[in-house]
Amino acid sequence: MPEPVLLIDGEDRIPLDRGLITIGRASDNVIAFTEDSNVSRYHAEIENRGEGDYWIFDLNSSNGTKVNGETLTVEKPLFDGDVVIIGGSHKIEVVLTERTDDAAEEEEEQTEEEETAKEEGAAEVQPESEAPQKPRLSMLFIIAGLALGLAVIAVGVALAVYLSGGGGGLASGCEASARIVKPENGDILDEATDIEIELTDPAECVVQTAYTIDDKVVATSDTFPFKASIDPARVPGLSDGLDHTLKVVLIDADGNQAVQPAEIALNFNTLATDSPSPTPGGGQTPGTGGQDPQQPQGSQVSLTDTKSMAERIIPQFSGQAAYVTGNPGFLDAVSRYTAEYAEPGFFGRASKYRDVINTEFIQERALDPPLGYLLAMSRSKFQPTNDQKGAGLWRMDNELVLEFNYNGLCGAETIASPTQGCAAIASSSYLKDMLLKAFGGDSGDIIYVVAAFGMKPLEAAQWRQTLPEERSDFWRVLERDPQKQEAVARFFAASIVAENPGRFGLQDDKPLSTLYRDAMRQAAPAAGN
Repeated sequence: MPEPVLLIDGEDRIPLDRGLITIGRASDNVIAFTEDSNVSRYHAEIENRGEGDYWIFDLNSSNGTKVNGETLTVEKPLFDGDVVIIGGSHKIEVVLTERTDDAAEEEEEQTEEEETAKEEGAAEVQPESEAPQKPRLSMLFIIAGLALGLAVIAVGVALAVYLSGGGGGLASGCEASARIVKPENGDILDEATDIEIELTDPAECVVQTAYTIDDKVVATSDTFPFKASIDPARVPGLSDGLDHTLKVVLIDADGNQAVQPAEIALNFNTLATDSPSPTPGGGQTPGTGGQDPQQPQGSQVSLTDTKSMAERIIPQFSGQAAYVTGNPGFLDAVSRYTAEYAEPGFFGRASKYRDVINTEFIQERALDPPLGYLLAMSRSKFQPTNDQKGAGLWRMDNELVLEFNYNGLCGAETIASPTQGCAAIASSSYLKDMLLKAFGGDSGDIIYVVAAFGMKPLEAAQWRQTLPEERSDFWRVLERDPQKQEAVARFFAASIVAENPGRFGLQDDKPLSTLYRDAMRQAAPAAGN
């Protein structure tokens, strides 16, 4: 049986045998169109569901995905000969059955005949086969559609006018062209940013530029070098986690306009988390790790700040997988949850349980030192619970604890006991089990361990087998399971507050890492033995 493949732009062949094929502009995709701003960073995915069953779904891309000419709005099965168009720019052909060179040439000629017939208004030519073939969308029609779209772009400088300039040239014969050099393709903007362009000679014929986002004018300039500014606060509707296209339009002395083909894709962040007001009389001891004593009260934490702080959490865990933390949806969720965790007093509450956490998590089971603390912060804020959602600092299910005897060393105590010694024994034993049995001892999958917290180890192992081989962008991998996404977002939100309390107005709290630094130093010699 021939190997099912995807034919990329008529050249590259990608086998369909893997579980998940990711498509987008980001370089970590299986199929990466890194230089094409028409393609979103994470544009679409093709999933292999076994026994020749392949499904495609669009990831809310800016310029869409088409299958056989139809815009993809829901997941759709793929069949032999289907043609997928990504962002209107790239053609991916599904090849499930073996083809001879003659058959491929015949199909190519037949497709060209159909396109010619359509252009002349003739009846569509049907393939000479017993089974009807799926409609195929030619690149000629795609390019024509793009040209038509460019021909009706609105550019209001003083009044709304229409642009014309498919190739970027001006009707007056001006040969100038331009490309955007700042901001860069893929940037996330969270503050006013200058737009800078590079003009080619002869630039003298250009008297004005207009800048459009998704074909709507957001700025103009009539002074060389035609620098302008774009402020995310003035376009709040674009803070949706999706790519938005920035273009430059050149205007000459006669009012002729030309849209330049060198466009870039941007994300916008107009969201911020208000820092809670510090408690009256609160003070900050200069020099405590992780805090910024100079951070002004009532400041805001942008998504860029959130990303930076999240990136500093990951290296605290062994394995240090190259996780993608720039996913806008992930940053948005973390930013929203930080407000819930930015409550004063967490450090004092955590201090009461320092000894039991250090003993059971770090010394007895050699888990990464931050794990017990950050999980407790994310699951209970160091306020032990005992309800239907779970008991103790880690809100564990008592039935799970009893079924796997995670309380075997607890004596008369339970996971709800005030000392939380039993809860620390049970949760650390469970996490050790998850790492060894469900994730094969791979501490590089720590984020997925957090996502799976609460599952039985065997169930977690089975779930892990469904994950794609490339899973650095955990937010995208978990997008079909909102509960697991929430668990991960809460973990990061709790972690960045716990390690940067000063950034959130918590002047009386210290970073949680001060509670386990001594335990880390004690554990290091033991690990060396």
